[in-house]
Amino acid sequence: MTLRLTAQSVDETKQSAIVGIMKFVCRISEKDGTWTAEHASQDVGPIRVTASTRAEALRKMDGEIRYWLEMCPCSGQAYRNLELELVESG
Repeated sequence: MTLRLTAQSVDETKQSAIVGIMKFVCRISEKDGTWTAEHASQDVGPIRVTASTRAEALRKMDGEIRYWLEMCPCSGQAYRNLELELVESG
């Protein structure tokens, strides 16, 4: 018996490993023109990023969370849909 993998069967396998939307609560603040975003959880540990704009701080946070989630490829899951839940702080 010979098994053949087609592009479709590989794609179906990949799709089955995609995780639904994962939410991460992040605290965001601005002081003296510098935006800071922070997050801490068991999934990714503590993360703190700074940037000159709010949008850049959120982009950096998204990238850092993705980096730490993918450090353990043993899960075989693709983290496409991350959602940052923002908590504004003074």
